[in-house]
Amino acid sequence: MKNSKSSLTLKIVLALFLGASTVMTLLGAVGTACLAWNGQFYGPPFKWIVPAMPLYQIMVYVSLVAGVALAIVTYAFLRGDKWFYLGALIFLILGGGMAAYQMYMTSTLKGVSFFQTAPTNVRFYITVATLIAFLVVRFPGIWNKFGLGGSGGKANLSTPTGAAFVLMGVMLMTAPIWASP
Repeated sequence: MKNSKSSLTLKIVLALFLGASTVMTLLGAVGTACLAWNGQFYGPPFKWIVPAMPLYQIMVYVSLVAGVALAIVTYAFLRGDKWFYLGALIFLILGGGMAAYQMYMTSTLKGVSFFQTAPTNVRFYITVATLIAFLVVRFPGIWNKFGLGGSGGKANLSTPTGAAFVLMGVMLMTAPIWASP
């Protein structure tokens, strides 16, 4: 069943999840950079971030590293490299952990609920959903049945690759619409 339609569908779904997590992690790093280095220039609504700007700068660096690493992992997954799974777990945990920490810091500094920290909370939910999807498919019955153990680049993954790139492009182009207040 390694080359069946259901195997291809699962790979497309995983590629979309991984692509969405990659884009959201990169967008989160870039979006946070504005306030992390220039928070004092955004007026009274953003005075809460000024004392914590050095922490937010570290969050930007870590999220940027996690996002770039997730892009490499996504490429490895689409090529069929065997190491993609461990890389995905490591950098999904790192990216999701950084999003959770940013949610905590923002909610604490602003005095709002942990879940009212958009768009970081959306980034966190997408990353956690991706992590859960990758943990579920690792069960031996699913992993072996769908041929996810890696094929050394011999598999035809043009459909999952295209789907992931289309999703990333749509997310990047529409970010001003869904990421605005």
